[in-house]
Amino acid sequence: MKISKYTKLLCNDGSYFIYNSLSNYFCHINEDLYNFLENVQNNNSLILRKEIDLESEKILLTKNIITENDDDDILKYISIIKRRRNVINPLLLTIAPTLECNFSCPYCFETKEKGKMDESTIDNIIRFVKHQKYLESISITWFGGEPLLYPDIIETITERLETVCRLPVRGKIITNGYFLDKKNIELLERCKVNEIQLTIDGLNETHNKIKFTSNDVDTFGTIINNIDTFSKHNTFANLIIRVNIDKNNLNEFGALFTLLTDKYRNYKNIFIAPSFIIQNTKNACKDSCIISNIEKFSIIKGFSTIMKNLNLIYPSNNITECSARNPSTLVIAPNGDLYKCWEIIGNRNYKIGQLTKDGLNITDNTQLNRYLYGADPFEDEPCKQCFYLPICGGGCPHKRIENKFNYKNYDLCIHFEKNMEDFLLLRTTYENNI
Repeated sequence: MKISKYTKLLCNDGSYFIYNSLSNYFCHINEDLYNFLENVQNNNSLILRKEIDLESEKILLTKNIITENDDDDILKYISIIKRRRNVINPLLLTIAPTLECNFSCPYCFETKEKGKMDESTIDNIIRFVKHQKYLESISITWFGGEPLLYPDIIETITERLETVCRLPVRGKIITNGYFLDKKNIELLERCKVNEIQLTIDGLNETHNKIKFTSNDVDTFGTIINNIDTFSKHNTFANLIIRVNIDKNNLNEFGALFTLLTDKYRNYKNIFIAPSFIIQNTKNACKDSCIISNIEKFSIIKGFSTIMKNLNLIYPSNNITECSARNPSTLVIAPNGDLYKCWEIIGNRNYKIGQLTKDGLNITDNTQLNRYLYGADPFEDEPCKQCFYLPICGGGCPHKRIENKFNYKNYDLCIHFEKNMEDFLLLRTTYENNI
């Protein structure tokens, strides 16, 4: 046996800890065990069974702290991911009823094309789903533009999938929250939407400079009123308030978090999640984007103190990967154009095909193959050997593809990189034993 290459030992103020990125296990250990493991790790030596008691051996093996073979361990992780890439149930669809939006946020990557999904495209969606063999359920992400500009399309598609295809449908919606009134909340409940994500861009004044309409200069107030309505009437969904962060509103997060938590502290299904604005367009945040992982680490460290949220300072236990690499996952534009990633919906340079009355018509196998098989982190040797791969997953597939094929230079590494010890030790301030 040996120390896993995914194991990290930490010492801080006379306390000793151990972490493994493959199992995502972190715990307090005694000094003797720490010294023993440190010596083994530093000398790259093997552990003899007689050197460790059976109970400790069992725990350390189960949590992957020690291992018989690093290659076998990472193969377990790879096998989980590759199996998930081919899961067909549920069918994962992202459907945009429209690319229109009532706002014009400068960081938005979309083209805001006029028009909405017509009956023929809706018919093609139903026909496509109906002809899928062995399908047991459907998961839909309602996207846009602003999908609640045309809520009737959401209801029509959901009802037809359930009645014509006789399949259970569940969904989530990405919305700016402006139209999340009582009527649409009730509609989303009928449509089995169990997660709603809306965005706020800072406190009132800052938010209203970014999100406004010709008839409403206080969209912050409108959205807050809608959240109030949701909190009083909702029994079916979680609401995630995504706070978009850049350098312009960074210092407002603490006050905004306090405002929202004080207002909704009695509602267990309302969550607040800070999220960094990404440079997706030439006009997006210009010099205000927070790009470097060093900056992100410092900011998230501060946010975690404000929020006392372990999820901000500790990787998720869920082994997941972007569904873009799943052949059954599709992003459907209002006109029936098909994409593999919602970040490029409407950009026809990335279009892979069209949904027609005869099914899927793939028009660009090159783009499709890039998303399914290109820029795979498991074929990238530095990624494959990286300590962080099990909690990073190789980063965003779209950005990996952009780097490899379109000469972009996105940083694919997570903010834990080079800061893992600080994150883990910060967690110990909230819990004595993990």
